[in-house]
Amino acid sequence: MKTDPNELSASAIISGQLPLELELKRIEGLSRYQMCWLVRFAEAGHPYFRKGTPEAEAFDARYKKLGGMCPEISKQLNQLGHD
Repeated sequence: MKTDPNELSASAIISGQLPLELELKRIEGLSRYQMCWLVRFAEAGHPYFRKGTPEAEAFDARYKKLGGMCPEISKQLNQLGHD
């Protein structure tokens, strides 16, 4: 995964090993930027993107609630891809 200069660490965001209740709380604590970062850079099979799981449903609902990707965040993330 890419390294984010805004102190975002994929391992700090998700281990995929927490009990469901804690994982859902973690999702509720993600910022819009962090969620967009995951959408852009998460590895295939990431727990938040496995269709039909509680984690994926919670992530999708919060992502939509926060407004999803926007041009400003997309530009910031594109810069990460050129490091």
